Amino acid sequence: MLRLPSQAGTLRLPAAGTLRLPSQAGTLRLLIHAGTLKLPSQAGTLRILSQAGTLRILIQAGTLRIFIQVGSLRILIQAGTLRKLIQAGALRIFIQAGTLRILIQAGILRLPSQAGTLRILIQAGTLRLPSQAGTLRILIQAGTLRILIQAGTLRLPSQVGTLRILIQAGNIRLPSQAGTLNLPSQAGILRILIQAGTLRLPAKLYSQATQPSWYSQATQPSWYSQATQPSWYILLCST
Repeated sequence: MLRLPSQAGTLRLPAAGTLRLPSQAGTLRLLIHAGTLKLPSQAGTLRILSQAGTLRILIQAGTLRIFIQVGSLRILIQAGTLRKLIQAGALRIFIQAGTLRILIQAGILRLPSQAGTLRILIQAGTLRLPSQAGTLRILIQAGTLRILIQAGTLRLPSQVGTLRILIQAGNIRLPSQAGTLNLPSQAGILRILIQAGTLRLPAKLYSQATQPSWYSQATQPSWYSQATQPSWYILLCST
């Protein structure tokens, strides 16, 4: 077994695929803090990292930024190892550390248009919508909110707080014309929204509400993206 030195700048990494990193967090954290660990560009070594459970250690130590800077997380997706991380529940650390936003903004993480992967995320409890308004804003901009609703994995508004966050964040722009939005027949949710100042509706539109679903039944609703091909679409489909 390779015993790594504790002093900075003394380690010279061999060629890619020849180094087996230890699973203990202390040595690996020391290497990254010292700036001596340079991730290889080949997918083989990264696959070893994920299998040995050391990728979870990297994320917990806040070193995932190094992965993103060198572009090696893109290799993880191409190699199909990100799917294993999602199933193993390692993506929960991504979201808790706030790195999921970084991945999406950097264009490294491209979720497929198929609802299977998103359904796994929600069922595993790794994707909670909307715990913060920023996450849901990214979903709407990328056009994946439509996928969630069609797959039946996202039901809005089961609670008033969810819809309130959406409106406050400016993600849902309620139309003022009658017939484009079918409001729920129960007045409880609407009353709370109106009292909170988050929902302003004309009296005529409120009186014409007949159907129990709150979201738009029009062929082209105005509050979500109409992108036919979401921007985070491709990479997982090829694995």
